[in-house]
Order: sequence, then structure tokens, then C-alpha cells
Amino acid sequence: MEKLFIGNLPFSASESDIENLFETKGFKVKSAVVVLDRQTGRSRGFGFVELAEPERSAEAVEVMAGAELARRKLTINVAQPRKAA
Repeated sequence: MEKLFIGNLPFSASESDIENLFETKGFKVKSAVVVLDRQTGRSRGFGFVELAEPERSAEAVEVMAGAELARRKLTINVAQPRKAA
């Protein structure tokens, strides 16, 4: 299971916005998450996508390079594992 990191999201972006963006480029999305601030409940400007076909993750990073959502150029990379606290 390989997740993709999506950075520079507009604060108004929803999970369905991310799913739609990937699906318009031919990628099936298994899950999409926008990370929210615990105190305010507002978007922190980044999220994660898990593709239904994980073997296409590298292709998705390449194809989605330069993608825009609400006139913001997104950063898309393979997510790094969380570090232990």
C-alpha cells in the first residue's frame, strides 16, 4: 500500500475534490484524506491519496506533476513513512 502526499492544497479542498482531480487523469482512488488541524478543524493544506492500483503510484506522481486545484499548483510525491515520536 503506497500513499501519495498531496501538498499546497487550497484550504477549501475536500476529499472529493482530490478524488475528482485524480480520476480525470485516469487514476482510480481508493481513499483520499485532507489533514485537518485538531484545534480549528480547518485544512492544514495537505493530504494523502491511496490509489486502487498501487502499482500506478509512480505513474500518478509523474502524470500529476504540475496539477492545479483552485489555481494552486500541487506538490505530489510518494508519502514517506511516519517517524516514531
